[in-house]
Amino acid sequence: MRSFAIGIFGATLWFQVSCSGNSPHENKTPVARVYEQYLYFEDLSEFPEGLSKEDSLILLNNKIELWTKKQLMLNKAEQNLSDEDKDISQIVEDYKASLLIDKYKREFLREKLDTTITDYEISTYYNQYSESFVSGRAIVKAHLLKIPVESDNYPKFKQLFSSNKSEDSTAIGQFIRRYAVLSNDYNSKWISFSELASMLPTTISNIDAELKTTSLIQQQDKDFYYLIRIDDYILRGDIKPLELVQEDITMLLINKKKTELINTLEINIYQNAVESGNIEIFSGVEPPKIETEKPLN
Repeated sequence: MRSFAIGIFGATLWFQVSCSGNSPHENKTPVARVYEQYLYFEDLSEFPEGLSKEDSLILLNNKIELWTKKQLMLNKAEQNLSDEDKDISQIVEDYKASLLIDKYKREFLREKLDTTITDYEISTYYNQYSESFVSGRAIVKAHLLKIPVESDNYPKFKQLFSSNKSEDSTAIGQFIRRYAVLSNDYNSKWISFSELASMLPTTISNIDAELKTTSLIQQQDKDFYYLIRIDDYILRGDIKPLELVQEDITMLLINKKKTELINTLEINIYQNAVESGNIEIFSGVEPPKIETEKPLN
C-alpha cells in the first residue's frame, strides 16, 4: 500500500488530485475508494507546514492506508455481524452519557475542590496508617567519596570524615576539594543503598548487617579508596520516614476530598430531584430519604 498516492497529483499543486472516476460529491476531490465509501482530499486533516514534497507524499500515503484499512475492516464487520450485533445505539448512548458525566465532574471539581492539605493532616494520616508505608528496600542518607590512594593525610581525613563533627567540616571540605575525584552527598534525600553500593568495587552481600554494624564503609582497589559515611538508614521492612511519603499522602488526601465531594454532589442532586418531584418510583416503593449537608450547586 505504500504507493497509494502515486498518480494522483497534478503539476500545479502537490495535493491537487486528478481522478476520472465518479463520486457522490462532485465538488470534492476523491483520493481513495473502498466499496461505496470515498475518501476526499478536502476531508483530510491539514498537513504540517514546511514539509518537502517527498515527506508530504509519505504522510498522505499513510493517511490513505489507515483510512483504507479501517473501511475494509468496517465492511467486513458489517457483512459478518448480525443485525442484533450491529445495533450499538445503546452502547453509543451509554458512552455519550459517561463522557458528559465525567466532563461535568471534572468541571465541578475544578471549581469546588480545595487542594490545600495541611502538615497536620499529613502527619495525622501518616501516624494513623504508618503500617501502609513499609519500605521494600534499604534506603540511606549518606556521603560517598572516591579518593586516589596516593592522597596525603588520608588516615587523618578518614577519622575526621567518620566523626562528622561540625568543627571538622572546614578541614573535611578542603580535603574533598583537593583530592576527591567523586563526591556525592545524599544527605538531602533518601537513596537506595543498593544503588549507592553499586558504585563500590566489591559487592556487599548482607546489606542489613552492614548498615547495623558500621557507619563508615571503606573499600579499595589499586587506584582509589571508596568511602561511604552512613548518616541515617531505613532497613527493608521498616516504616518509611514521613518526609519520604509526604507527597504520596498529599495525593491520597486530595483524592479522598475528590471522592467525598463527588459523593456529596450525587446525594444532593438525588435529594433535590426527589423533593422537587422529578423522580418517581412506580413500583410503589418510596424513594429513600438521604440526609445531606448544605446543597452544592
